[in-house]
Amino acid sequence: MGKVKSIRFNEQTERMFNVIKEYYSIRGGKTDSEIITAGIKAQYNAVVEDLNKYFKEQINEGIAADKEVMEVFERICDILEVLSAAKGTTLEYEFDYYMEVCHNESCHVLEGLEVKERHDVTEQYRLIFEKIAKMFGKDIMNDEMERVTNVLYGQFKKIRK
Repeated sequence: MGKVKSIRFNEQTERMFNVIKEYYSIRGGKTDSEIITAGIKAQYNAVVEDLNKYFKEQINEGIAADKEVMEVFERICDILEVLSAAKGTTLEYEFDYYMEVCHNESCHVLEGLEVKERHDVTEQYRLIFEKIAKMFGKDIMNDEMERVTNVLYGQFKKIRK
C-alpha cells in the first residue's frame, strides 16, 4: 500500500471533486483515493512524456556526431521507457540506475538500497545491458561497447550538473 496523504482543496476544487464523486457514486462508485489516483495518472503520462522528451534531447545534443552511440541510446531508451512507465518513474531516473550499474564492470553497489534490492536492481539493469549489447552484435566486454557506454555516461554526467 501507499502512503496516507492529506489533501486540502480550495473551494472551487472541492466542488469539482464533489461533482466527480457524486457522478461515480451514481455509476458504480469510486473511492476518493481512486478518483485522486486517476487524476494523478492522467497528469503523470503527460508530464513524463514531456520530461522524457527533454531528457532525450539533452543527451542527443552531446552525442549527435556519433551515430552508433545515438542508436544504442535509442534502444536503451526504448527499454527503459517501458520500465519507467511500469514503475511510475521517468526515463532519466531509470537511465541513472542503468548507468550506475553498467558504466563499469566493478559498479555493483547502489547507494541507499538494501542488499536484496541492490542485487535485484543490478541484475535487472545488467540484463538490459546484455540485451543491448546483443542487439548490436557486441559482447558486453567488447571495447566498442565500453566506448559507447563511456560516451553516454559522460554526456549524462554533463547534463546532470
